[in-house]
Amino acid sequence: MRAVPPWLLGSERRSSVNMTPMIDVVFLLIIFFLVSGHLARRENRQAVDLASSESGSTVDPERAPIAITINAEGAIYVGDQRVAKEEITERLRQRIEPSADEVPPIRLRVDRLLPFVSVREVLSELTRGGFPEVSLSTRPGEDR
Repeated sequence: MRAVPPWLLGSERRSSVNMTPMIDVVFLLIIFFLVSGHLARRENRQAVDLASSESGSTVDPERAPIAITINAEGAIYVGDQRVAKEEITERLRQRIEPSADEVPPIRLRVDRLLPFVSVREVLSELTRGGFPEVSLSTRPGEDR
């Protein structure tokens, strides 16, 4: 004669799943995505109307650039902090880790209505400061 499993006999013994660890993991994931999303948006807090371009290249994800924003009034921001033109390289040096082997690339976000003279001055300051790799952010499409 075969033994009958206890759940068929109406036994009060039931198996249960502990949901607490799973809830903890879900909350940790939510917090992680909220914080990382906030930090990713910090560099783009200054709203600028970027020029458009028909061609371009994407950023290498292995080498995250440092963002410099210049708005239509000519105000310069490194990340989300406003700086004077003469302080740009000093602020950039503060953001670079001392153990870094190479200088990170710089991404310029420039308002399309800003005269190029202002952009040229910032580019000259970056070159003098030892930042050779500078790219300009644009939006896709034609600028007409």
